[in-house]
Amino acid sequence: MLYGLTVNWATTFVLHQPLEGTPVELSVRSKYRFFRRDVYGGVYHTAVLGGVALAEGGGTPEAVLLGLSGAYEGRRWLLFLTGRQRLGRRPVMRYDVALGLRPVRTGYYQPDLVVMAEVNGQLFWDPLTIACWELLASG
Repeated sequence: MLYGLTVNWATTFVLHQPLEGTPVELSVRSKYRFFRRDVYGGVYHTAVLGGVALAEGGGTPEAVLLGLSGAYEGRRWLLFLTGRQRLGRRPVMRYDVALGLRPVRTGYYQPDLVVMAEVNGQLFWDPLTIACWELLASG
């Protein structure tokens, strides 16, 4: 569920259960667009992402989520880049790259078709990095 608090700030609630029998995880994330530049035929914008992941039953957060996204949205083509880092339990870095194209030009206020190609990936931390993080977190 996504809720726009202001024009530049949105909050997302995600209920995630990757495999049957695994614990359900609730993520509360927020995205704040701190840069926007309108140019002829398009707009550039950049946002910072943050949030927490809660294990089944709520309680203390098991991970902190941080990220950065940038985009160009034009009348002909679109480009979106996002990088996210999960710190805490099960650390992982995720990235998304999406490129879109409008094959047919329509009027500015008319609905239009956008063909998108997207690549998503993730990088897991090695055991040494995870051990160092757990050592720092334990105090």
